[in-house]
Amino acid sequence: MDLPEGLVREGVRVEYALPLFSERLGLVGRADVVEFHGGVPYPVEHKVGPRRARKADEATSAQSGEGRGGA
Repeated sequence: MDLPEGLVREGVRVEYALPLFSERLGLVGRADVVEFHGGVPYPVEHKVGPRRARKADEATSAQSGEGRGGA
């Protein structure tokens, strides 16, 4: 099980394995990395291997706002 841990690098707080949830949407998950710039969270997605179309990648991209002017 990944446990949340964090550090501060160049003035940016970085959290690893950060738990995420939405009671309203009924979603539970864990972010690979979240960077906090001035208190504003920015999710950082890490993929392993060659880039190719996978259903899991499409769902992750849609949730993060990629392709729609999101992060």
